[in-house]
Amino acid sequence: MDPKVTINYPCSKCEAPIQLDASFAHMSEHTKAEIALPVFRGHEFVLPSDDEAAAGYIDKIVQPLTLSANSCSTDAFLLHSNITGLDERFVSSSVHGYTILGCPPRNSNERTPALKVTSELLDLASTNSNLDHPLCEECTDALLQQVDKQLTFTAAKARSYTQLLDQLKNTRAPNIEHLELQLKELELEEKELEAEVQEILAEQEEVKKTLEEKRQQAIVLADEEERYLIECCKQRSLWFDAEEERISFHNQKVHSQLQLEKLKQTNIFNIAFHIWKDDHISTINNFRLGRLPTMQVSWTEINAALGQMALLLCSIARKFQLNFSKYEIVPYGNHSYVKVKGPENRILPLYHYSVIKMMVINTSFDLAMVAFLECFVELVQHLERRSNTTLSLPYPINKHLLEDPQAGARYSIKTQFNPDEQWTKALKFLLTNLKWALTWVSAPALCQPSIPAASRDVSSRMQSSATRHSAVAQRR
Repeated sequence: MDPKVTINYPCSKCEAPIQLDASFAHMSEHTKAEIALPVFRGHEFVLPSDDEAAAGYIDKIVQPLTLSANSCSTDAFLLHSNITGLDERFVSSSVHGYTILGCPPRNSNERTPALKVTSELLDLASTNSNLDHPLCEECTDALLQQVDKQLTFTAAKARSYTQLLDQLKNTRAPNIEHLELQLKELELEEKELEAEVQEILAEQEEVKKTLEEKRQQAIVLADEEERYLIECCKQRSLWFDAEEERISFHNQKVHSQLQLEKLKQTNIFNIAFHIWKDDHISTINNFRLGRLPTMQVSWTEINAALGQMALLLCSIARKFQLNFSKYEIVPYGNHSYVKVKGPENRILPLYHYSVIKMMVINTSFDLAMVAFLECFVELVQHLERRSNTTLSLPYPINKHLLEDPQAGARYSIKTQFNPDEQWTKALKFLLTNLKWALTWVSAPALCQPSIPAASRDVSSRMQSSATRHSAVAQRR
């Protein structure tokens, strides 16, 4: 071989050019025979039948190297034999699929011994293993690491299999009859379980049907619940209205009861007929009844007071359904009168026309006053009979006279030959008796009613005032 010719081999993995060691060119036949012994037969590589698929493998697969029978005299290097697109004059094929790329071959039998030995060694190495040769140092180291890992994994797996085999050897042989018996029991249990499964499936179907029915019922109940809620809201609104109305009626009832109790405790006669005093003259509804030398009261006001007194006496008699036996009192304001019962029907005026007291005797007015006093005595007697009690008047009445128990004096109700002071005091005593009777009528349960404080106060003040006026009149 020409010493100028340099042969470069590519790595079968990374396809990088590599330089083989010089010892590959000199090897004995004995060594080559040992290498040729089969160690592990690799799988035969078969390219896909499809041309397009095979073209994808061309750049990745590197077949074992073999020197071609034809070579150039100039520098050349080995490539894969199936490279396409080259001129057939510059490509020579070999049996092992490697070609020498260069000039056209001169002599097909021209091959150097070193190149031949190297090619044979590479063919043997590629044939006896599942790896392609040659390999560079980096690819060889990576391959050795993979082989070490695989070896370690295989050794661990072998140890596991060995341990498992030892365990199986040490395990006692099972009792076949017992196992068969257990198998039968398990088969029976399986059948029972299958029957239970069938029953459960049937029950499941029934439950599904029941569940569907319940769902339909739930839908119906939901609709009914919605209608019920709507109706409940309506009824609740009506209930609230009725409750408010009931509370309003209750409040009205409580208010009415309070007003009723208040009215029961109210004496209508005390409200309608207010008996009091104005200085030394007694009054009824603010009308003065009587006159003094120092206090000349008009007869119109006195007549109005007499009319109020007649109205009070008639109201009490009407309350107790009393009809006077001899007289009929007709309250007519300041023109009230007393009507004598009988065929004559005589009318006695309970009022006076004179502004100044005349010497003319007004017997009709005096008779009317006496008749009024007799009617009052008849009313007191009727009340005593009705209540079976005795009504003790503060100022007893004897015909036309009113007695003062404290002073032991008597005062006439008539105006004939009677000073104004005494006549005024007689009217004061009469009003006091009327107020006493009015108080007794308001509390009929009292057997011995006491004189009201207001009546006593009015009476005492009237008495003291009348006494002073009488003393003044006597001195004059």
